[in-house]
Amino acid sequence: MDLKEMFGHRYVVTLDESWEAEKPEHRTEFEAKGNVWWYYEIKGKHGRVHPHSESRIGARLSRRIGKKALAALGQDLEILEDSIEAIGLRTDVRNIKMLLKLIKPTRRHQLSEERRQAMSAHMAAINSRKPKIIQENGTSGTLPGPISCEVISTPAGVL
Repeated sequence: MDLKEMFGHRYVVTLDESWEAEKPEHRTEFEAKGNVWWYYEIKGKHGRVHPHSESRIGARLSRRIGKKALAALGQDLEILEDSIEAIGLRTDVRNIKMLLKLIKPTRRHQLSEERRQAMSAHMAAINSRKPKIIQENGTSGTLPGPISCEVISTPAGVL
């Protein structure tokens, strides 16, 4: 159950922090087998959702939202952890949309085609501009860019 494949177009799907703790040789082993999906998670305002097995999903929700999930899904949820701060749950994959709705995950930024075209035209106009010539305190140069230097002739030679 690959969360990135299922919801990567809509929500921000990240790797669990334990992925960084894995040794590189173990990471390559996971990548070679195609098992990186075990480390994917979707974080939200009220919790996170992660794979628990190929057909089950795990979630860690804030206490208030966990009680709402229990009320909404009832017998479909299995409580793994019940603490003062959060409730850990396990459920079938078919309930993932309800859990995602409850945790309010971070959505991917999506541009409309009109906005994308307007931004492209704006950036093209900026990139095609000539640099401004600035006259300040008797010096001249162009910004941005390196500071220009002038050659000064003197009787002793060139400075």
